[in-house]
Amino acid sequence: MNSSPISLMTKLLAVHLLIPVLLLAQKQFPAWFAQLPEAREGQVLIVGYAGRYTKLPKAHDAAVSNALKTLCQYYQMQLKFDLIELSDGRMQITNPIFEKSINTSLIDQFAVNISVLDSLPTEEGYFVLISYPPSGKKFEHSNPKSDWGPKPDWIDDLPRQKGYVFGVGQVARYAHWLRGWRDADDYARFDLAKSLQLETESIRAEKRDNRMTKTTILKRQSIDFVLKKANIVARWYDQATDTYYSLCRAPRQ
Repeated sequence: MNSSPISLMTKLLAVHLLIPVLLLAQKQFPAWFAQLPEAREGQVLIVGYAGRYTKLPKAHDAAVSNALKTLCQYYQMQLKFDLIELSDGRMQITNPIFEKSINTSLIDQFAVNISVLDSLPTEEGYFVLISYPPSGKKFEHSNPKSDWGPKPDWIDDLPRQKGYVFGVGQVARYAHWLRGWRDADDYARFDLAKSLQLETESIRAEKRDNRMTKTTILKRQSIDFVLKKANIVARWYDQATDTYYSLCRAPRQ
């Protein structure tokens, strides 16, 4: 897969300085966190996750709250992205802008129309799988997994599924797994939006100095797009490099 402007910025912004920190790595997770089950027609499945709480009910509520916000993002989310590349014999990236806005006024409406299909508390956090609208079907209580398995194909080669588009988010070296997944999820949505709408403009300038011509190219790439029905359908964590990957899918709009 060719590197996109967004995935390039993801790598540059997400690789933290190599400063010794206390890493709060994710050691356990439910299978549906790594691979979202296919929902039946008319149903939406959403994963929610939260950090560690001293009391399980608070952890559960925080994970459900996260799932509800994600459900709002699923139905409609405004994404803005702006990247300027300056090329004059070297490549310099300046003024990166990422903005995301969602309508959280729908949370109360969603909250009374969901069901929790499964939940899993671990030593590091809490995970829930919700259904909207409610589903009478419950999943078997998940046993925690600790092995992410081999690198999935979708990281280097986006899936091809009729009527859908995909995007991948990648971040690395986060002190806490919770922030790592949140940013990887967001960058996957930006990467997907890039494939649906990307405006590009270039300005070429030449300057002669001491009988030599110096060429400068200013390239701007931007997105201002309303993304609908985008969901994170898969995740993978590379333990060797401390890198988080998220795969986002949405209907082609």
